[in-house]
Amino acid sequence: MTKSNSKRQSLSIAKINRMPLLALGLCAVIAPSQAYAQTEPEKAPQESAADQRDTDIVVTALRRETTLLETPAAISAFDGEALAETGSTSIRDFAARTPSLRLVDNGPGRNRISIRGIVSAGEATVGTYFDDISIPGSLGPASDPGGRSPDLKLFDIERVEVLRGPQGTLYGSGAMTGAIRFINKKPSMDFEGRVEGNVQTTRHGEASYGVQGMVNVPVVDDLIAARLVMYKHDVGGYVDYPALGLKNVNGADSYGGRLLVRVTPTPNLTFDAGVYIQRMDSANSIYTPALGKFQSESRLKQPFSDDMDIYSGTVNWDAGAVNVTAISSYIDRRSYYTFDDTVYLESLKSDFGCMWIRQQFARPCTAPELTDFSNYVDTFLPSLVAQPMTTKSFINEFRLGSQNSGKFAWTAGIYRETRKDGLVSKDIGVDPVTGEAYFPERIPTSRFVNQRYVQTAFFGEATFSPTEQLDLTVGARRYSYKKRITGAVTIPWDLLAAVATPPTTFRTSEKGWVLKGNISYKPTDGTMIYAQASQGFRPGGANQVLGLASALTPYRADSLWTYELGAKTQLLDRRVDLSLAVFQTDWDDMQVTGVPASGGFFRFLSNAGAARIRGLEGEVNARIGDNLTISTNASYIDAKLTEDQLNANVRAAGRKGDRVPYIPRLSGSINTEYRVPVSDSASVAWISNLSYQGSSWSEFPRTSATNAKLPSYWLLNTRLNLELDDAAWRFSVFVNNVFDVTGLTYLAATDDSYAGPSGTASTPRTIGVSVSRSF
Repeated sequence: MTKSNSKRQSLSIAKINRMPLLALGLCAVIAPSQAYAQTEPEKAPQESAADQRDTDIVVTALRRETTLLETPAAISAFDGEALAETGSTSIRDFAARTPSLRLVDNGPGRNRISIRGIVSAGEATVGTYFDDISIPGSLGPASDPGGRSPDLKLFDIERVEVLRGPQGTLYGSGAMTGAIRFINKKPSMDFEGRVEGNVQTTRHGEASYGVQGMVNVPVVDDLIAARLVMYKHDVGGYVDYPALGLKNVNGADSYGGRLLVRVTPTPNLTFDAGVYIQRMDSANSIYTPALGKFQSESRLKQPFSDDMDIYSGTVNWDAGAVNVTAISSYIDRRSYYTFDDTVYLESLKSDFGCMWIRQQFARPCTAPELTDFSNYVDTFLPSLVAQPMTTKSFINEFRLGSQNSGKFAWTAGIYRETRKDGLVSKDIGVDPVTGEAYFPERIPTSRFVNQRYVQTAFFGEATFSPTEQLDLTVGARRYSYKKRITGAVTIPWDLLAAVATPPTTFRTSEKGWVLKGNISYKPTDGTMIYAQASQGFRPGGANQVLGLASALTPYRADSLWTYELGAKTQLLDRRVDLSLAVFQTDWDDMQVTGVPASGGFFRFLSNAGAARIRGLEGEVNARIGDNLTISTNASYIDAKLTEDQLNANVRAAGRKGDRVPYIPRLSGSINTEYRVPVSDSASVAWISNLSYQGSSWSEFPRTSATNAKLPSYWLLNTRLNLELDDAAWRFSVFVNNVFDVTGLTYLAATDDSYAGPSGTASTPRTIGVSVSRSF
């Protein structure tokens, strides 16, 4: 596939060359282990996937084990076997099967995740957790970590939990409107393993392939076990750059793995240590629909990389009446982000641009001055903005929890996070023929932004059960945070109106409470109704926008309350699971992106306006006979502003009554699995997913001249699995996006475009095969 620039290409080739070594290492572990496995006694037949689904999935969303039916909250859960059967490898693969979950997809590592209609710039509104580890987004020059959610690969997963609604008391600021938890399988004292490979081809694009494997080994009987996972994915591109004569430029290559070690000195005490590593290289997936399907107007390559290392240690001690948990983690994330700056620079070749840059608005430029200035700008075209970013996060959490005995259950803990973000932003000249960035760089300009964020919180929840049917829960979290942001222009450039300055530091801090109340009632066995009021928040910060007045630099935390009524039940002899929820969210003092109210065109983050989101969501899972399972979900969300996004400091686009961008009113999916046994140890399963996304808007519609509509669309994915030897072998043939629908997931109708709006869309029709072997 086409790489995005020579420097990143050399790095990518080096990474690819290391993969045979990684694969060899995995095979070296698996091969002798297979011989060992052949000497073991024959295992009992595995429980079929259909039988597994007849049991209730156990979740730990409340920081203690409960079944989905016993959890008085809106939660969707996917067990690891279901994810494997459907070929799910990332959040994109199960998002459509989750009510109210929406992705604003800008490509791998650049997603903005929304739950229940809450979406805006700033810190993330949905927390992403790898086990109990919170994974932050990258800062970026616009203080927008929420737009750079990590793209975690799914393999050997115990389950995924999607918690809808604020989770502020137990999960904190990262879970303002919900949380997504990826829970890995832990080492065990059983020898086991799995290897899998797939090959697929995408219409309008090129082929993709992936290999992944896992091996679990008891190191010391009844004391130490280790679990190793490794993977490599090369995803073919399908976006073309006709101006450069390049095809399929948006491919993505990734590889990584994790090693988990569990030490169990006593039955009541476990120590878990883990290392997770992921490397990814990709390019911009944005294209220009007016030029044709997946044709981009770009005249230069725009590479992106996202490398992440996670180290964690967890202690769990069952001390009788109390369970003790201590978690410590360190995250090192390094991203390289680029975007085209050419259109902005060309826009300066005007009377306004010349008067601004050359005359500082003192007088208009003369015709010769404008010609000279335009020729000067041309010497820097085309141009690329390159932004290397780093995020280093050190998180510690200590929890105590009751063991659910008697009428009183509780959880209490303390949380501490220290995060350091770094950014360098610079313009780089580009070869107009090849689209490659010049190295060494030809444009002498650079600025940096450094941030230090420290948050401390004390939290707790308590549940009182006066009767076997009634539970009363209250929760609270006391938080305080401090942010220190330092930035400077180290190498000035007149075309950015950037003047060299000494480092300037801004500080901001806040403290407050997050509250929750819940009442649940079980009128019969297998039925629950509940009511909940819960609060969420996310921290504020300080802008680092060139030329912004110091009074406009800080912005505050925003918060919301969600009021929810829900019901869960099992019908027809537990063959039908039904859950419903209706909610209203009041979102105040919103973090918004706008321009100074006094005038100007540089955008910055501030607080303005309010919104009200009302919604209804439901899930049904029905097991019909012994062979057919049908599950469906749907959500209706009415997300509107209740106040103008306008005050004395900022002028943003939203006005009272406007719909929140990128939030469709109606979405949902229908999922089917039809499984037929063909022998005592073999079966065939046909699995399909039909999803619908309603229409939405790219911006607030009333005042934005660049607002564009994202049309509604349907997507159909289907696959056929053949499972042999009690599912030890699985052969799959699949087609994703059967009807090759171009469903827009992001659309920007800005002035920084030659040929109209640009955006991203659902991956074209993809046909593939896969095979896996478990032992």
